[in-house]
Amino acid sequence: MANILSGHDGSDKLHLTSGEFSTTIKDSQASPPAVSGVDYDGTNTQATQDAVLRKHILYSGLMTTTVKASIANTYDNQPRGISSDDDGHVIHAGIAADKLYWASGKYTNTLKDSEDVSAVDTVPEGVSWDGTNTPWVGSQGAKMYLQSGKFASVIKDSALVPAGGGKISFDIGWNGTDTLLTGPAAGGTTWFWKISGQFTTTVKTSLEMSAALGAVSRGIETDDYDARVGAAAGGGGVVVQRCIRAGH
Repeated sequence: MANILSGHDGSDKLHLTSGEFSTTIKDSQASPPAVSGVDYDGTNTQATQDAVLRKHILYSGLMTTTVKASIANTYDNQPRGISSDDDGHVIHAGIAADKLYWASGKYTNTLKDSEDVSAVDTVPEGVSWDGTNTPWVGSQGAKMYLQSGKFASVIKDSALVPAGGGKISFDIGWNGTDTLLTGPAAGGTTWFWKISGQFTTTVKTSLEMSAALGAVSRGIETDDYDARVGAAAGGGGVVVQRCIRAGH
C-alpha cells in the first residue's frame, strides 16, 4: 500500500497519510520549523528548510526524529525542493539565483554542477530525478519541464500545468509511470494531481487535501526509488510530499 509523507510548517509536523491518494493520517511526528522540501531516498528522509534557516537535513529512516546530518546552504538563501539521484548526491532548486543545483554527496556545500534556468522560468519551485533526466516545475510559467541530464541547458519537453492544476505549481515527482504534481487550486485549496506519463495534461486522478493538511502543499515525490530511477526492483510506492502554510 502506497503512502504519502507530508511536511507542514504550520504545525511543524510530518504526516504519513494512507494511500496514493487519501486524507487518512496514519502517523505524525515533530519536524523542524519552516520545512520547504521533503524527500525519501529508500533509506532515509531528507528535508530542505526555507530562507530563514537555509538548511538541508538528513533524518534516519522514515518517520523518525533522529538527525544523521545537517548543513547550512551557503550558495542559495532560498532553497526549494530536494531529491536524490542514483549516485548518492542531492539535487535541489533555488529561487535566489533561479538555478537547479547538483550538490556533491549528503551533505556538503560542494557543487558538482548548477544550471541557470532564469531564461526558462524565474521561479523554479521543485525538482525530481528519473534516472536519466531532471523533471522540474516553475511557478512563474505554470509549467512542468524536463531538463536533459544533470544538467544540460537543453529542455527536452515541457507542458502547461493541467486545467484545474492551479496557476502556481509547487513541486513535481515521478513514480516511474506518471507525473505527480502538487499546489493550490482556485480558492486557495490544496490538491495532489497524478498526470499520465511525462509530460501530458491528462489528469488520471486528483484529491483535495485542504481539510487533512490545512495548508498549501509545496512538494511531492515517491519513495519507490527503484521505480522512479528505472532500476529492476521496485519498492512500496510511498509518495513524499511537503507543504507550507498559505501566505509563505
